[in-house]
Amino acid sequence: MKFGKSFERQLEEEDIPVEWRSAAIQYKALKKCINKVVLELSSLGLSASTIRLLLCQDGEKCEDNGLNARLTYSFDGNIKSFTPKIVLTIDGDIPVTADLSPNTRHSFEELLLNQQALNGISVVSSFDPLTASAEQIADAEMVDDIVSERDVEAIITEITDEEAAAMENGPASPASEESEMDFDHVPDSDEGIFIADEDSPSKPRPADIMEDEVGESSHPHAEPRKIEITLTSDSEFFHMLTSELENLEALQAKQKETLSLQVTALSNCLTKVTNPETKRGTQKSDLYPWREVFRLYLDAGVFFADTERERGERTVEKAKERLEWFAKQLADAEIVGQFKQGLSKPMLDDFWRINMAILRNLRFQKMNHMAMYKILKKFDKRTSLSARITFPELIAADSTFTQSMAQAICYTMSTNLLSIIPQLDDYICPICASITMKPVRLPCSHVFCVRCLVKLQREKKKQCPICRRDVVMLADSSNIDSSLLNFLKLYFPIEAKLKQIENEKEVAMEQMERMGMAPGQQGKCVVM
Repeated sequence: MKFGKSFERQLEEEDIPVEWRSAAIQYKALKKCINKVVLELSSLGLSASTIRLLLCQDGEKCEDNGLNARLTYSFDGNIKSFTPKIVLTIDGDIPVTADLSPNTRHSFEELLLNQQALNGISVVSSFDPLTASAEQIADAEMVDDIVSERDVEAIITEITDEEAAAMENGPASPASEESEMDFDHVPDSDEGIFIADEDSPSKPRPADIMEDEVGESSHPHAEPRKIEITLTSDSEFFHMLTSELENLEALQAKQKETLSLQVTALSNCLTKVTNPETKRGTQKSDLYPWREVFRLYLDAGVFFADTERERGERTVEKAKERLEWFAKQLADAEIVGQFKQGLSKPMLDDFWRINMAILRNLRFQKMNHMAMYKILKKFDKRTSLSARITFPELIAADSTFTQSMAQAICYTMSTNLLSIIPQLDDYICPICASITMKPVRLPCSHVFCVRCLVKLQREKKKQCPICRRDVVMLADSSNIDSSLLNFLKLYFPIEAKLKQIENEKEVAMEQMERMGMAPGQQGKCVVM
């Protein structure tokens, strides 16, 4: 199935809203516009095979094509205002070779004359895609294929005896082709049209008869001449594509705003149902169930990976897989049954819908990125202009076309929603790997639980286990972080209580050891 049809069917089957479909890349309309580009290039003698022979990527060293001409394709301006253009550079005279057809060479001669007559002003193609007949545009689809299939032998065969003689003696003078040349813009003077002969400086002669032999110029040190060609249909194609990308960006911005408002509303409700001070009466806090929800969500890493093996934004398929894993973990943990407040279940449904909306948006973006890739690939196949390289560089310069909505919404959820409920992992003592109960903050700002710090001091270990600064022996009761202690008791009451019990048992065991009463020890009875 062709991509155009599969793209339309995918938009219908992937649960994409109607509003989104109208903003999608119009692949078929762009494909029709490519036909106009091919026809306009053909009118200039630039078939796909000719362009492929002459093309030189901007910024890269051109490969030796055996000719004294080369072509570059680029975009002038920025994404808001740009002009795609072809620049043809000719060192010396028009190349006469079997690799370029007579029509192509004739077109180059006309372009050079026109540009010289305009004193270096860029040549704008006279091709009008609006007045081109439907038959011309339809035939354009085969122009580049026909030319590309010709080999050198076939091209030489098509040259008539008169043309062969002309090639041997040099191209005909522009005056002899007056009926075929466009002299509307030719100035009255000879300046810019004729180049003086080195042997006879006072006697000018046409630039296109300077060649004595094929590939051998009489002016080897002449300055290269450049022809700038602005195509009408080419500009129409890329401005149409840019307009559709702008529509997609506008839709994405709207979705981002909508989802951000939903996240904000959810965070306001979450603050109420997870308030740790709500302990009495029928309304109890859902702090612990929601903490488990967010812990599983962070472990899932639905849209972004942050592990040693994986980093960065996930693919649509991987994000869907991780979201399904998250749903399974919620069901296995029976989180819904742990909710004590009636608002929590519909809030969890809202949280799920936000994630599904992000996933659907990612899928829609991927489909349109593929459509843009395919249409640029089609453009390059028909014209050989390498738009897949130059056009993405143009849009990449504008940050609005490279921003990720998933990244923006995930950041909003992380700062406005997930941060409401602190996770235990952020308050773990690096020595005992449990909650930092009675936290002691050293002068180096690192925090340890009081029991672990006391042990370090007893063992005469002076250096901080993290930064290795000599600060351990400086700590005393004044280093206890009271505000952090109150925070931990408020948001981690169960863990704090368990740690307190554990510390008390450890202290009691140490006292028993000192008295020789620890299990396995044999000592005197302290009573007797």
